[in-house]
Amino acid sequence: MILVIFAARYHTDNVEDMKKIIGREQEIRRLQWCMESDESQFVVVYGRRRVGKTYLIRRFFEDKFAFSVTGIYNQPTREQLINFGASLRQSGAHVAGVPKDWWEAFAMLREFLTTITTRGKKVIFFDEMPWMDTGRSNFLTVFGHFWNSWA
Repeated sequence: MILVIFAARYHTDNVEDMKKIIGREQEIRRLQWCMESDESQFVVVYGRRRVGKTYLIRRFFEDKFAFSVTGIYNQPTREQLINFGASLRQSGAHVAGVPKDWWEAFAMLREFLTTITTRGKKVIFFDEMPWMDTGRSNFLTVFGHFWNSWA
């Protein structure tokens, strides 16, 4: 599983709750450093299944993501794109239909993110990202372009 966070909005209201997470002090310090940075940050969290990676990210950011999507296990690109479009709508984007490919999906995401007027950094959370990168989907190519040209 890979989690990606692009320059996020950081809340420290939940410091006591973060203390309840055992054995993740180093990861929490790294996330805090990323939040205090003046530049966009690309964070990848990986490891064995069922060790609390998603829980850590959701607790740290208190589920306050500008956009969040979870890949669907063993599903083709079309299903991943349907899910991506639904996640955009759930995040508040006014998009109709299903993106025809990852280029259109990331264009929709970019357009949506420009409408968010809150100050500070924004969190974009991709959970189970490898599941979105189906055969010949071009996901990683388009994702890399999005990050390098816009984020």
